[in-house]
Amino acid sequence: MNSLRSSRYSDSRRASTARRELDARETADAEEDAATPSTTWLSVEETTRALRRDMYAAQPKALVEARNAGELDDEVMRGELEHLDYEEAATAFDRGAT
Repeated sequence: MNSLRSSRYSDSRRASTARRELDARETADAEEDAATPSTTWLSVEETTRALRRDMYAAQPKALVEARNAGELDDEVMRGELEHLDYEEAATAFDRGAT
């Protein structure tokens, strides 16, 4: 009988400890979530704009490097650069930029 009581007591203690640990984790998660700013559409738009700007800066450099390495004909590079200029202008126009 004594072993049954101590077993129940031990199980109860373990369950209580597990509940406290779970509560502490949930509290920590809630605090972390509250401290983390939520993503807004504005920040997504800003991120997209920054990525697009980086892409438009990197593509001409890559084309020039390919031409300099002899992997791309000069005429093809100029055509692609012109295409990139039109694409960048169209994107700016779609955003309402002038």
